[in-house]
Amino acid sequence: MKYQIKIIMNKLYNNMRVFLLASCVSFFTSCDNALDRNEASNPDKVLSFMISKSNMKTSRASMNDATMRTEFEVGDKAGVFAVHDGHIVDGFNNLELTYNASGKWQPNESILYNTDMENYTFYAYYPYNTDILFNSTNENPFEDAIRNRKFISDQSSVKLFNEADLMTTSGCSLDPEFHIVNFTMTHVGRLVTIQLPNSSYIFENEDPTIEPYVLSKAENVIFSVNGSKVYPYFDEQVQAYRLILGDNQTKMVVEYINNGRFQKVEITNLPEIERGEYATYIVDGGVQSQKMFLQIGDYYLSDGNIISKDSQLTEEEKMKIIGIIYKLKTTNTIMETNPNWKHAMVIGLTEIHNSQWGSSNTPSGNWYQSYGLNDLGSTNASSVELDALSATGYERTMAWESVYANLGNFPSEFHNIYTTQQNNVSTPTMSTTWFIPSIREWMDIQDSNNAVSMSIKVINSTALNYSNGNGYWSSDLRSGTSCWCYNSNKPNNLNGVGFNSRATYRWILAF
Repeated sequence: MKYQIKIIMNKLYNNMRVFLLASCVSFFTSCDNALDRNEASNPDKVLSFMISKSNMKTSRASMNDATMRTEFEVGDKAGVFAVHDGHIVDGFNNLELTYNASGKWQPNESILYNTDMENYTFYAYYPYNTDILFNSTNENPFEDAIRNRKFISDQSSVKLFNEADLMTTSGCSLDPEFHIVNFTMTHVGRLVTIQLPNSSYIFENEDPTIEPYVLSKAENVIFSVNGSKVYPYFDEQVQAYRLILGDNQTKMVVEYINNGRFQKVEITNLPEIERGEYATYIVDGGVQSQKMFLQIGDYYLSDGNIISKDSQLTEEEKMKIIGIIYKLKTTNTIMETNPNWKHAMVIGLTEIHNSQWGSSNTPSGNWYQSYGLNDLGSTNASSVELDALSATGYERTMAWESVYANLGNFPSEFHNIYTTQQNNVSTPTMSTTWFIPSIREWMDIQDSNNAVSMSIKVINSTALNYSNGNGYWSSDLRSGTSCWCYNSNKPNNLNGVGFNSRATYRWILAF
């Protein structure tokens, strides 16, 4: 098979500007300049490294292909040297600066300004290294460090990626009026970005922020450079792989599975990327992402796609809709079960009325505790503390399936309807199966009732009716012989219903 690889190169990486700021928080005295401690409290006497903070909110390892701007993170460390007459100035021999939560770079001790500093030439680099090579007599004092830096094969985390991203400055002078040194840093590595086949939604939500939702992507991906395995950083925000190369890497091989088929791609032009440049390789179409603002009331389709509630729906799209988003984000338990199920909760469209949970022939006592089930602490609806309840529908529905497997006919109606729902309304592979809401989840659904009901009305589907008979079955136990149903006309919105009594089933899922 012939593979299509689109290559984009740019020198913007080389021209990226980074400004460092150091605030002055404690006293520092060099060997040459003994100054009174009280002078440190006067900002006019303090040397600083000024910053112009970026407005980007993404991780520093996440780079925008248009600007290649880099964002620092709290705890990052940089180093500073000062040179005068070809010699490193005492007190500025690999001075360590740390990036703090205020967006400032600060030394361990404050540095007091004196007029001699106006004759110094300042250099900075990132990330900090106690063994950095710095030759004060060279035109580029960092040349040995750049030439001898080791290629880091494992860049799979933000921390490791940052460690591979060496940046340096040329010589900078101090501003004598404001006692400030402004640094302009450039990358010395060669960055490659690899887009493999991927279909994703990138959500623009900020409160809460929602991670990208991936419909499909290349699986079992293996990278190698010059015949050895490497581990790039995977940038979640753009769904692409990033790797910073050294000077001697010539060939990259990428192997992966796409739609069940093994694929292998060779990239052989790495030497054409110069220091500080970046290249983007788009393989087999690369990342096909759709940006959207996820909202309560948006439509969830059987193939996993999402359609905004503000869209004009086609009849074909209406036929694929299986539910309405009623809450953004999911629960910790759901995410622990599958980390991909973290984006939103969906209320289904189908209902089964006048249906039982099971027979009344149940074991005696607190039989349910051995299945991880529990009651809500009271059989009196008005005594249940609703605000203290958690969204537990997924794990409790799974527990009820375990009860059926062991106790047979007791929860048989629940199991039969559960199985019918899964078979009749299939869910996509990137979501949970259908499950029964807990009382807390029914409360969440009703909290979103206006938006959800409006979207249901648009597609002419089954409206929510909380006052229908005994209400909607929940997965929460009332006692050893009954469940709670959610019914807005009952006291405290709850109705205790025996397993052999009748109520309405409606389902939810998470993706």
